[in-house]
Amino acid sequence: MKLGIQCFGLKNMPLPDPKAFFKRLYGMGYRLVEPCVFFGDKLPFDVWGIWTAENAVDRALELHGIGFETPSAHVFGDPEAAMDELLRIAERIGVRQYVVAPPLELTEDSCRAAAEKYRRCAEKLSAHGISLLIHNGNEQATAVKLGGRTAYEFLLDECGDSVGAQPDIGWVAAGGVDVADWMKRNEHRVRSLHYKDRADGGEKPVGKGELDSYFCFKMARYAGIPQIIDMDSCTEQDISDAAKFIQGFVNRREWTESVLCTMDTDSGEVTELKRFDGIIEAPNWSPDGKYLYYNADGLIRRYSLADGSVSKVDTGECDRCNNDHVLSADGRRIAVSHMDFAKGFSSYVYIVDMEGSEPPRLVAPNSPSFLHGWSTDGELAYCAFREEDGERVVDIYTIPEGGGEERRLTDGVGYSDGPEYSPDGKHIWFCGTRDGLMQAYRMDRDGGNLTRMTHTENNEWFPHISPDGKRVVYLTFKKGDLDPNQHLANLWVSLSVMSSDGSNVRKLVDFFGGQGTINVNSWAPDSKRIAFVKYEPKG
Repeated sequence: MKLGIQCFGLKNMPLPDPKAFFKRLYGMGYRLVEPCVFFGDKLPFDVWGIWTAENAVDRALELHGIGFETPSAHVFGDPEAAMDELLRIAERIGVRQYVVAPPLELTEDSCRAAAEKYRRCAEKLSAHGISLLIHNGNEQATAVKLGGRTAYEFLLDECGDSVGAQPDIGWVAAGGVDVADWMKRNEHRVRSLHYKDRADGGEKPVGKGELDSYFCFKMARYAGIPQIIDMDSCTEQDISDAAKFIQGFVNRREWTESVLCTMDTDSGEVTELKRFDGIIEAPNWSPDGKYLYYNADGLIRRYSLADGSVSKVDTGECDRCNNDHVLSADGRRIAVSHMDFAKGFSSYVYIVDMEGSEPPRLVAPNSPSFLHGWSTDGELAYCAFREEDGERVVDIYTIPEGGGEERRLTDGVGYSDGPEYSPDGKHIWFCGTRDGLMQAYRMDRDGGNLTRMTHTENNEWFPHISPDGKRVVYLTFKKGDLDPNQHLANLWVSLSVMSSDGSNVRKLVDFFGGQGTINVNSWAPDSKRIAFVKYEPKG
């Protein structure tokens, strides 16, 4: 998630050392900065958070050096008169959204005149890949009604599809309008979201008022748009609390439903098999091609491709299975990663007889271990968290399916995950951050001849090799949406496929997914289809 801070609220904060202040913001989880850029004779405030056309680039580049992005900026002044400067600044610092305000006088005539200007500006900006958005500015934009709508909506309607919205939900509520209703009506044009909270008729720090920020978060998350804290009067503690509050929504998944899908990797055709009211994760395709196995609520379930029925697999005491599970080559057993919450962050690898004739057998007793691969000759491969010199490292390990000593294959460089065997048993594929971003790698079965197989500017997770050994499918998270070692739920992601030598890379599909989508190998036995899970908001 890209969480941002709007600079206007900083006008009331003393910033004797702006760089140190923004370094602290970065540590809180903020990754975007949205400045106000002033075009005119005299600054309305002598503060660091409002930039001039002359100093905007230098200040932005200083923040880029910390790690921030500046994808949006508010325009204080006439955007049409300042168009050349706006384009210059955008090219230098990566602005992709400029934000303007409604006219001071909210009448039908003034809104139509403003809309005409904004349409002209939007046309010029769009030629350079930049969007123009309208911010509500204050409570009047929703308090005033024009033509049976809020003035804000009237203005946006007059602008048409070329101009989007950046609502501040605090100002929406202050105008006497229900935030959820307004967001639902206008979700098609909201392209950035500002958070301000309200209670007892006045502004409160974000998360300490009475607005349904979680609802807005859900909508913004699904839309894949920036989410920006905008408090007109705040302390540094307020800013820190707001980051914790919004980021606390990230891994809540009760608002999503799951869609089990298959895809023909040649044609790209996606088939939706079944919708689930809740979370299912990580489908495996059975070796005979008849079933898909997935985890839900700690259990393993079997979906019949013939009739769409679902049945529970008897996993005995392993009733807290996570999304790391693999079937044996004959399809009669399943190896699972079972969590023991009494032991904190834990995951143990068991083998389960799916006919239920034997109790689950513990194979990898060291924890946490997350299973991903099972060779045809009886070896398991897993990602493991282990302590080394007082620090936790994440490496690739193997162990015989009959038990024994685990063997470490990677060297503690970066975060290594998702190991699985090539069909011929000669290689192990995995993903790792050893070169910075998460990328796909291949190594010999003993850990030798390590080779990087993807070379992208995104985070590439869970390379899965087809049964015929010819192709690899993998999951892409956009750079900046999360840290390289994270694979979070509820983000816009994509699936791509490439030849097993790393050539012929081709994107298959974009969708809302992430954690749980394709954590384990889900190729069909015919090496033509894959199974995956996408997620959608309920209602």
